[in-house]
Amino acid sequence: MGNSIAAQENMIDSPQVFSSGFPGGLTALMSIYWNCDNQLLHRALDSIFQNTVQPDEVLVVIDGPIQSDSQSILSLFQDKYSYFRVLPLTHNKGLATALNEGLAIVKTRWVARCDQDDINYLDRFEKQLSFLQKNMDVKLIGSFITEVNHQGQILSQRTVPETLETIKKFLPFRNPFNHMSVIYDSHFMRKIGGYPNIAYQDYGLWIKALGQGAKALNIPEPLVYATTGDDMFRRRGGIKIAKDEFKLHSLMAQYQFRSWAGAMTWASVRAVISLMPANFKRHLYYSHLRK
Repeated sequence: MGNSIAAQENMIDSPQVFSSGFPGGLTALMSIYWNCDNQLLHRALDSIFQNTVQPDEVLVVIDGPIQSDSQSILSLFQDKYSYFRVLPLTHNKGLATALNEGLAIVKTRWVARCDQDDINYLDRFEKQLSFLQKNMDVKLIGSFITEVNHQGQILSQRTVPETLETIKKFLPFRNPFNHMSVIYDSHFMRKIGGYPNIAYQDYGLWIKALGQGAKALNIPEPLVYATTGDDMFRRRGGIKIAKDEFKLHSLMAQYQFRSWAGAMTWASVRAVISLMPANFKRHLYYSHLRK
């Protein structure tokens, strides 16, 4: 990768004045791939450009070949917004690598993660930047999310711990952030090497960040409509996911969020669950994990 994460570890704050008016500026970072819902992609991008505070840049990483309809949507936004740019990758590399490729060329200090099928509340960036303005030592800020199906019907709300203390207590058991709701310090994330190349790349990044002293918080209200469904439960299964559970929990042990014995035990439990049928995981998710 030409603009590698490692090559930018010592990148200093740019003196540029950004149009958002926020110190260091803000980039909305999204990755898309072949199998995306084009209607949701259009709505997701609309929800960024209609926000009450606009990012200084919107960067979409194209993770390998995409549908012609997806390309047409991107071209439409490129023609309309000068601060919209794309980074095409020659072949599909997976979300972790795609996000690291994007992170390596981000010009602003702050990055707002946005997903191709999730709709941002129209005041999302305004509320998060307002929190950051009062807590400039924070490297990572997320929020609750409202989970919806593909028809937009509300299914549930995923709440997450709010303070650094409660986030660290929660982290050994479950992901303490909703990835699609997060804004983080791009300089800090580059310095620690970016996303690990595992299935739960965001969870792994939080472990690395908190393990290396990052201050973090979650805003106690939903700021993103996150699209879920049976596809999500199918994606969270299989041999690769089971193996990656052990990689993820090895990171936890490395940064002392769990003992090695505890990490391997918990990884084994999660690996077994990942191999269960999608319907079972869906039942477990909504009957226990959302309570």
